[in-house]
Amino acid sequence: MAKEIVFNVFCSGVYETHLIVDDDFVSEIDIDKMSDAEFHKVLEYVNDNLEDAPVSEIDWIADIDVDADDIKAIYEVDY
Repeated sequence: MAKEIVFNVFCSGVYETHLIVDDDFVSEIDIDKMSDAEFHKVLEYVNDNLEDAPVSEIDWIADIDVDADDIKAIYEVDY
């Protein structure tokens, strides 16, 4: 007999995604030529609307933490 511990892990990962905005949202599409004000407008919009960005493949970086609230259950298992 053995036991299985079920828990959540806070982790770090990276994924590429996108958001669709109106054509006139910014005047410049080259981020290297964009004014600081326009770039910060884009950055603020992205951060405020992350929940609308689709998620597909996530590149895992690292496990960060498990705390007491993350331990969900312990079950007996037969291996």
